[in-house]
Amino acid sequence: MQSYMTLGNYACAKPMMRLHSDARTRSGQDGFSLVEAMISVLVVAVIVVAAMHTVGGSQAAQLKSAQRDLALMLAEDLMDEIMLGQYEEPVDPPNFGRESGESGSRRDLWDDVDDYDGWSASPPEHRDGTAIPNADSFTRQVEIVFLDPNDLVNTVVTDQGIKRVRVTVKHGDRALVTLTAVRTLAWKDPQTSN
Repeated sequence: MQSYMTLGNYACAKPMMRLHSDARTRSGQDGFSLVEAMISVLVVAVIVVAAMHTVGGSQAAQLKSAQRDLALMLAEDLMDEIMLGQYEEPVDPPNFGRESGESGSRRDLWDDVDDYDGWSASPPEHRDGTAIPNADSFTRQVEIVFLDPNDLVNTVVTDQGIKRVRVTVKHGDRALVTLTAVRTLAWKDPQTSN
């Protein structure tokens, strides 16, 4: 359809302009194409997998932290128990290790530091031999050695007044905590000294 415009005595034809909302039509498509939908699903899936991996890693880290905390508590508890004992056998002639009547797993009869040498328990036990709850997969081990008083790194075979106490707590085969303390003959138990 043509419209006419007059200019003075002349009439000229002017093409009528049509207005379109989009010069390039999409041949009737108003939504996403299948390719666009697949790409969107792929992007969302990658984001969900990354988020789940982060959550899983966080939970694994929390579990390891809880295991380390429990291992530290078990090690500190046993180290305190050992360090409260006498340096050497208070009654019988001193003998490294357990004396007569101190064998077995009940530690309530042990009265000096070196009675604990070589002791190990899995699951960990209280001093009276009962199992510590919620610690079934842990193991506690003790090592006692004599130290050279002039060089606390070197071990010696004879007693020179210094013992190193080492408590290790493992979860499975992996050592989580190792505590080390030094006990000397010069230390006096405030409960027995006058």
